Amino acid sequence: MSLLILSGISGAGKSTACNVLEDMGYFCIDNLIPSLLMPIAKLQAESSSIENMVVVIDSKFDEKEFNACKFASRLFTNHCNCHIGFS
Repeated sequence: MSLLILSGISGAGKSTACNVLEDMGYFCIDNLIPSLLMPIAKLQAESSSIENMVVVIDSKFDEKEFNACKFASRLFTNHCNCHIGFS
């Protein structure tokens, strides 16, 4: 199971990267709000059909709403291969 979190400023190409990854077989969710990230990751972990997923989150959310490092560390403890990309 692999989860890629893409974040960055508006116009940086997050959606374009998401489209390319979708063409490569990733399950993609664009413009997800941070509060739904953990439930989505849980659904992926429970699904046998979603092996690789990419989630795009806009960087306009402040650190209280979305702390990517804390989120990734929580996923690593649950044996999820999580990567973070910022553009």
